[in-house]
Amino acid sequence: MQLILKSAQGLHINIQGDDAAGLLKISQLCELLDINYNAVRQRIFRGETVEQAITYFLNQKGGGNA
Repeated sequence: MQLILKSAQGLHINIQGDDAAGLLKISQLCELLDINYNAVRQRIFRGETVEQAITYFLNQKGGGNA
């Protein structure tokens, strides 16, 4: 699992969700985005990619296409 986030300000984040350090980064990203890490983790373990899981919850909040 890999997630690469890019922003207009030039911030690029590369997150691998297949080890403890990557999962810690995902939990910190979830905190920044104000989404539930446990729910994201559940979706990842059900077979979704990190990107799909986070995008799902961002869309639920209404911020996915901002």
